[in-house]
Amino acid sequence: MGAPPTSGYCQTCRKRRVKCGKSPDTLRDNKGTPACQRCIKAGYRCKGYDLPLRMQNMSIVMEGPGRHRLARIPHFNPDPSRQLSLVAFKDHICFTYLFENCSWAHCWRPMISLTKQDALGPLDYNCSLALAYAYFGVNKHEKKLETDGRILYGKSLHAVKTILESDDKQEIGRTTSAVLILGLIATALDDNPYMKHHDGVIQILKRCGPRHFQQEPLLTAFRRSRGILVCKSFALRRRCFLEEPEWKTIPFELCGKDSSDELLDILCDIPGQAEDCFSSPPNIVSDSHPSPMCQIARLSNQLRIWRRKWDEANPRLATGTSTNTTGSKNGVAETLAFYNLKQATEIFTYNAALLYLSQLRDAIQDGRRWTGPTSIVEMDYIMNMTRANPQSPLLQPDPVVFTLQPALEAANIFPYLYHCMRTEKLSDVMVILAPLGIVYCALQSRPNLLSKVAEQFEMPFINEVGSMLQRYSFPSAQAD
Repeated sequence: MGAPPTSGYCQTCRKRRVKCGKSPDTLRDNKGTPACQRCIKAGYRCKGYDLPLRMQNMSIVMEGPGRHRLARIPHFNPDPSRQLSLVAFKDHICFTYLFENCSWAHCWRPMISLTKQDALGPLDYNCSLALAYAYFGVNKHEKKLETDGRILYGKSLHAVKTILESDDKQEIGRTTSAVLILGLIATALDDNPYMKHHDGVIQILKRCGPRHFQQEPLLTAFRRSRGILVCKSFALRRRCFLEEPEWKTIPFELCGKDSSDELLDILCDIPGQAEDCFSSPPNIVSDSHPSPMCQIARLSNQLRIWRRKWDEANPRLATGTSTNTTGSKNGVAETLAFYNLKQATEIFTYNAALLYLSQLRDAIQDGRRWTGPTSIVEMDYIMNMTRANPQSPLLQPDPVVFTLQPALEAANIFPYLYHCMRTEKLSDVMVILAPLGIVYCALQSRPNLLSKVAEQFEMPFINEVGSMLQRYSFPSAQAD
């Protein structure tokens, strides 16, 4: 119902829809209750001036992943002079604040459970709630909510420890998402770098073994964990145990792989190549351990094969729109759109992987980082290749000659990618930070190019996660 009445009329006169003869301080009925003059003269029983229970509507409902709005549901408020308490709605408010103000939260949206029904494991919702409380409390200086977040965080840590001490591998496997969220909480509370919790996920996966992740919901938990752990490998420039064949095959034996799984198989191998390229002393080359250049060529070829298969499965699903005349002349300001977030994420990740391998190859050949101004030769080649394939705005795998090419295409995908991260209803797509960081750091090393594509990255997300993205800078600094 509407707002409480402000006329001050008695209940009886309001019901009769007449003007009240207000004299509550001087007139009383036969029971001594304040009564209005009009009711007494007309012979009505005056029901007094106290307001009855009224219907108030206030709640929060979801509109798509991570989006909330105020709505109205029944709520009794016996005293309209008192302000409505929002304690019952604090969970919704904190989740809303998290997704409206924390850009990186959209990257891990599939892991964050807004309800208990969304959770893969019994701890996921409590961990997600602790994250929302902690982020709101710290950023809004609400000590009570920050404390609630810390308490939930501590309880969740204890619950995870209890499960890990058991022998139930099914339950142990279900804790992977919870442990990853605990890492995000530690970041929100500034307690420690979130990557420390990733070591716990590694131990969980190794203890359970790949065969325990073949069926849902553990397969989904494994896919999420694999994406995050690959990010860690890129950030540390160290190989990951997930490059071992059993981790690429056994979990998918029952359900099969999709294109994202196949692409991540290739990404799992790349950090190891960076470690080999810049290890000191360098690794010994043998028949069982090919040279870094051979490994880079092998992975680049795998990416090209993946890209051709993707083209066959997704014909003409990308469109390009030039953002301005200047950008069109330089071939760098064409925003690329896709059918859905999954496709955009895959092509962005493909370009980031191609870019990283190209930088590794150039560093081995030239002994220096991929830096300096963009050459006229590079720009002319890119413009000619764009005109040569009018049917598709996407870069085809064979014409990739310069390291610059995949970086530019990824930059042109980013606006659409960022928009979908915030609005896409396809909530099972995770946008891992490693590809974003690889592209961002590569463009930073080319000042004249960065100025041309800066508008593609001029978003709150980049400003907020810039320090995270710096972890994925190209590791050839030792070779300078």
